Amino acid sequence: MKVLKIYSLRHMPRGQKPEWLTSSFYWTITIVMIAAGGGLVMLYASSKMELSPIIAANIGASAPLLLKEGFAQLTEKPSTSDKDPPP
Repeated sequence: MKVLKIYSLRHMPRGQKPEWLTSSFYWTITIVMIAAGGGLVMLYASSKMELSPIIAANIGASAPLLLKEGFAQLTEKPSTSDKDPPP
């Protein structure tokens, strides 16, 4: 998990820490993904679906993967061949 990786870097001298740790781009994307996870949980909750805390955490944690796969499907070019697409 990223949290554990970041936590393990806390005692590293400033000059030896990875650049991504202080990158505003990295932290912006991280915050967007956290918000997307929370938004997805809120969508499930608003549908009156019963959510236990562990299911809500699982749904929120899956948001980055769902977004990645969803955008991959949107940007994928349709096949013009009559053959089956590769697996």
